Amino acid sequence: MAVLTKDFQVIGRGPTQYFGNVPAHAELWARYESQNIETNKTTYVTDLYVIVDYGYIGNYDTTPYSINVTGTPSSKSGNAGSGDFGSRYIDGIVSEVEHNADGTKSVSMSGSITFSGWGITLSVSASADLPTIPRASSLTATDSYIGSATTITINKASSSFTSTITYSFGSPALTGTIATKTSNTSIGWTVPTTFYAKIPNSKSGICTLTCQTYSGNTLIGTKTTTFTATANPSICSPTITGSVVDTNSTTIELTGDNTKLVKYYSTASITYSASGQNSATISNVKINGTTVSSSPYAISNVSTNNFVLTTTDSRGYSTTTTLTPTMINYIPLSINANFYRTAPTTGQVSLTFNGNYFNGNFGSQLNTLELKWYYKLKNDENWTTGGTLVENTDYIISGNTFHSGTSSYENAIILGSNFDYKNAYDFKIEFTDKLVSNSIIQAVTKGQPIFWWNEEKVDVIENLEVEKDLILDGKVENTLIVEDIESKNLYNINNITEGQTYYVQDDSIYIQWRGGNTGFAVGNVIENKYGTYTLTYTDYQTYSRFFIRAWDSAGNIMTNLSFTNLEYNGTYRGYFGTFRQVSMKYTFDLPNTVSKFAIGLVNMLGSGYHSYSNIQVEKGNENTDYKEFIDFKNVGLDLFKTRTVECAYLGNNPTIDNYKTRNGIYGIYGCTQAPSTSIGVLEVLVYSSDWIIQRFTTIGSTSNMWTRCYYSGSTWSSWVQRW
Repeated sequence: MAVLTKDFQVIGRGPTQYFGNVPAHAELWARYESQNIETNKTTYVTDLYVIVDYGYIGNYDTTPYSINVTGTPSSKSGNAGSGDFGSRYIDGIVSEVEHNADGTKSVSMSGSITFSGWGITLSVSASADLPTIPRASSLTATDSYIGSATTITINKASSSFTSTITYSFGSPALTGTIATKTSNTSIGWTVPTTFYAKIPNSKSGICTLTCQTYSGNTLIGTKTTTFTATANPSICSPTITGSVVDTNSTTIELTGDNTKLVKYYSTASITYSASGQNSATISNVKINGTTVSSSPYAISNVSTNNFVLTTTDSRGYSTTTTLTPTMINYIPLSINANFYRTAPTTGQVSLTFNGNYFNGNFGSQLNTLELKWYYKLKNDENWTTGGTLVENTDYIISGNTFHSGTSSYENAIILGSNFDYKNAYDFKIEFTDKLVSNSIIQAVTKGQPIFWWNEEKVDVIENLEVEKDLILDGKVENTLIVEDIESKNLYNINNITEGQTYYVQDDSIYIQWRGGNTGFAVGNVIENKYGTYTLTYTDYQTYSRFFIRAWDSAGNIMTNLSFTNLEYNGTYRGYFGTFRQVSMKYTFDLPNTVSKFAIGLVNMLGSGYHSYSNIQVEKGNENTDYKEFIDFKNVGLDLFKTRTVECAYLGNNPTIDNYKTRNGIYGIYGCTQAPSTSIGVLEVLVYSSDWIIQRFTTIGSTSNMWTRCYYSGSTWSSWVQRW
């Protein structure tokens, strides 16, 4: 449906009628002239037209017409006269119509004209909407805290209108009037504090405002809006207060003040008071995160003087306060003690100990330390008092620690020599201060005899000296060899760095290397052995070598030994493997200055390679039937395969003496520093910056291979052909 505007527009078009061969129809044109907001009325115009499509209508009789519309006046009629008719305006009517209460209105209109001489009537009808006349005022309001002002804005259709504004909040509703028939367009209104009671369990609620619009005394419309009313947390959050006192009578006596706490021993009694605000109630109270139900709340053996009190109300608002009473940082008394025999076959027992101690003042009293020791035979029930240890004689206190002895480090104190080594004892040390009284018990076993026997064996704890010949199985031996074949001792004889893992499995000694260097294994140490030895060394497809390490009677490593048939006078010496099995024999002499010695095995390939080698040592030369044993059973040097290998083509006559910083495989030819100038492959194996192996292999119908090493950080050895 069309809506009338200020300009004429065709609202209706009637059916076409023919006057002979001349077609014609009627049309209604309309527009509105004005609207009155106060009276809620519109004035509009309706015109009737005859439209002849072509030609003209010859009319020589009367031509009556009529126009009917909604409004006042509602109709108009007349006579258009006679004569020839083309398209023409017939007549129009101006009417006033009152709108509905909401400002809307639709109107109907019709018109007709009769050509009496032709007996034909042209008619037309139509409907249209009038523009809506603004009626009820609209309003908005800003969100606000309860007790603070909200701004209400009124959007009026007419300045003559007045507004009555009311509110409604909560359930059951709290209602009231804000303004009555006000002509203002903006109102500041303080939200009543009575709203709090309607939201005891919520932080906010919705308030509804209703605006009634009046024109004079006539109510012309009603509209509503809402805003959020919130409980202000600054005045609605709950309150909580509290205090802390010690209720442990022992610690109160030490401090002389129940407002002070002793760490780990006081019982903190916390009294608190919490309350909700503006109709809210308290939901919970927490102390250091723990929900508590009543006051006072006790915490035994407190370890902190920081007490965080938090309360939450029914609206979800929280308040926190922290109490920090004075705390004495007591250190609990503790001790580590060790009772032991100073020798296997004496009655002397010694004691070492150390511990922690609060060396301070509680406030009213100083702390004190008392140490007592007791003893009894293993199966006795009653303890015998050994004595009270004396500060600065038997032990010293340093800061908050103490230890046996009077030097700056822990020393043993002798408790006595009357503890028969043939008996087992229990010893007890009792340690006491102002808060702790405790003890620890430790057993001291029987001592060991230096010599004993039964029908199966003779056991000698110390050295056995033989002044005359020793006869074994009818054969005179002038040297007694006593060795533990099952021993698998490992010795750190070459500054093994942290990261190596040693372990024994079956008859083998293994080393797993976790660093970047080459590892080694060491066999059993043979003591009190000197003379001639034959060493059989078997290497299985690896680069490894053996070494000899000897000690003198003072335990010092002997570095200036000359070994017969061993070309190198030093720690290391051995045959380098050739990636095939090799067995070699060496004979060497140990002078009588050697107290003990060991044979070791070194892997020369570095990370990423395995070494499996056997070494057997025989006493005498290789034809001697009598055998000693240092037997390496497949000693595995299993190194992680993580070392980087460089691969490159070096070309003609490279300076390969300088290739000693990284592992690598290189193609070369015409090299004057190589054992052959033929095309070949150079392999560099780096153990460290001063221990390197180079291997050169020619490529052709006949392949040859040479090796050499860089040692002591300064010298390349001569090339040695391997095949």
